[in-house]
Amino acid sequence: MYKAGLHILCEIHSTAQDKTSEVKKWHTFMQKNIQKYDLVQVGESLHQFDGGGYTAVHCLTESHIAIHTWPEYNLVTFDVFLCNYLKDNHILVERIAAEIVTFFSGEIIQQHNIKR
Repeated sequence: MYKAGLHILCEIHSTAQDKTSEVKKWHTFMQKNIQKYDLVQVGESLHQFDGGGYTAVHCLTESHIAIHTWPEYNLVTFDVFLCNYLKDNHILVERIAAEIVTFFSGEIIQQHNIKR
């Protein structure tokens, strides 16, 4: 029987302008985390907006990690979802979300944890 996975949706305040403006820093950070946590990336899409900010999606066999930044508003939204098909990934989702907040020196505005 399938056990629901954890999907965290988070909005944070960040004054780390270099990290909210440049997708390359995010990409390097995310690739290290994907490797660190033995996740399997099957695709990605990264887009740098003119004038700053970016959006990125990392498609994983376990599901996905997605982000959107608005440096002009010191705002970052992201979500992390890993299904539980082969193992319980709840703790891993919480760790990855916490590391993203730390990466941006962020302050959580709102966070929603959904089991699905």
